[in-house]
Amino acid sequence: MRHGIKNIIKMLFSGDVAENVAIQTEQLGSRHIIAFDSGKAALLASLRSIAKMKHGRNEVIIPAYTCFSVAAVIENAGLQLVLCDILPETLDFDYDMLSGLMNERTLCVIPTHLFGKSADVDRVKSLAVRYDSYVIEDSAQSFPEKGESSAADIVVFSLGRGKPLSAGGGGLLVSNQSAIIKAIQSEPMPSIDNSFSTRILIMLALLLNDFLISPYIYRLPASLSFLKIGKTIYPDHVNVALMPNCKKVLINSLMYKYDELSQKRYKKSQFYCHKLKSIDGSNRLVHLGQPYYRPIRYPFYLSGSVSNLPDSIVSKMKTLGIVSMYPCGLHRLEKVQRFLVNKSEKFPGADWVAEHLLSLPVHSLVKKQDQVRVVKCIKNCVMK
Repeated sequence: MRHGIKNIIKMLFSGDVAENVAIQTEQLGSRHIIAFDSGKAALLASLRSIAKMKHGRNEVIIPAYTCFSVAAVIENAGLQLVLCDILPETLDFDYDMLSGLMNERTLCVIPTHLFGKSADVDRVKSLAVRYDSYVIEDSAQSFPEKGESSAADIVVFSLGRGKPLSAGGGGLLVSNQSAIIKAIQSEPMPSIDNSFSTRILIMLALLLNDFLISPYIYRLPASLSFLKIGKTIYPDHVNVALMPNCKKVLINSLMYKYDELSQKRYKKSQFYCHKLKSIDGSNRLVHLGQPYYRPIRYPFYLSGSVSNLPDSIVSKMKTLGIVSMYPCGLHRLEKVQRFLVNKSEKFPGADWVAEHLLSLPVHSLVKKQDQVRVVKCIKNCVMK
């Protein structure tokens, strides 16, 4: 999404006026909110605090196919990782497997709304209460519709580039539990940098984003491999820091745009659904009905392996915004093996998804002719 010159200028000159500004809660409900400088920081603060509240528990269960950063945060929190396979049809947990992984050492389970496709948080919660474990809902790729509530103890949102609501970075931690909020707020954190120089740097980053986000301009940097645009990395270090106050002003200015952006993503997703439904492999993903198709990217399965595509086709797809998501399941990473509890487990669902999944652009600046090019590329190049 574009942030807009007017909103960026308002953010730049917010100054000390932003000190007491709170995040507007209409979209998020009447829950407690803490704003961090990233979704990773919000998750790390959550894990550290609940680990102290449930002293002696140290296992965190997450999907085997999810963002590498989630595993990195768990490692930085000094906790042990337990992976659960996913079902390609739903991109959600294999719940038969999940129920067998939970025990008295389980600190929390983290269901993930991959691409914005809703995980069954209620079902996760019903399993977690049996062991008095927490549920942290990973909503980095999702944002609630008005009136939606969550059964999770904590919900973490990301406001980075390409997210449902982007402020050029930042994260929100949301909870109905006062004890959790107090525990997080009691932790020492570095002071917030609200200086004018910081606001200048944020402004420049936002302006660059607004320029490059156009599909026609994006093709140039996307074609330059050394820029590593869209590359998934495993961050070695994650720090907890609060969000600069000027970003809160920006978020409040952008919040009203969410419903419009959500509807645009829905319509663009329906276009892909209609045009690609007859292609072999695409019907394995359950994608019809609510609350699905307001994804940040449209997930699409190839019948063949993504890794077998020629480099020339991969390069062409990238310039059109067609990219795979995560290159492998977390169990394939050497860095994960050092703190993974269930090392001997197999994760066929995660492996299959990593081999067959592509994601298609649906953001607000993607026009109908751009989508037509995407569909044509898949039909003429990828499916040959």
